[in-house]
Amino acid sequence: MKALSREDILKADDLITEKVEVPEWGGEVYVRTMTALERETFENVATDERGDVTFDGFMVRLVVKTTVNGTGEPLFTEDDVENLKAKSGMAIVRIFRVATRLNGMRRQDIEDMIENLSEAPPGGSSSD
Repeated sequence: MKALSREDILKADDLITEKVEVPEWGGEVYVRTMTALERETFENVATDERGDVTFDGFMVRLVVKTTVNGTGEPLFTEDDVENLKAKSGMAIVRIFRVATRLNGMRRQDIEDMIENLSEAPPGGSSSD
C-alpha cells in the first residue's frame, strides 16, 4: 500500500454522500459524512451550559449537520433545529439512521461520546 503524502491527504475527496428518499417530504435529500470540525462541533453541542450531557434535539442536530443538497451545500443551519423538531419523526429518523452509519456513530460510539463529554471540564479547554 502507498505511503500517503501531505498533499495526497489534503486533496483527497473523502466526504461520502448518500441519497436518502424521504417520502414524507415528497422527494430526496443527501446525507454526508461530517468534516472533523463539524463532528467536533456536533459533539460539543451535546452538552449544556454546565457541561452535562443532554440529548435535547440530538437526532435533529445530527440531521442539520449532515443533510446537504445535490451540490453538497448544507440544507439547514442551527436556526432550523426547532422547526425540524416539528417535522415528521419518521423522516428525521430515516435521515438520522443514514447519518449515524456514514459517520461511524454506532450505539457504542454515542455512549463513548457521552462518557468523554461527561469527563470533560465544563466550558471546554482554553489555550489563553
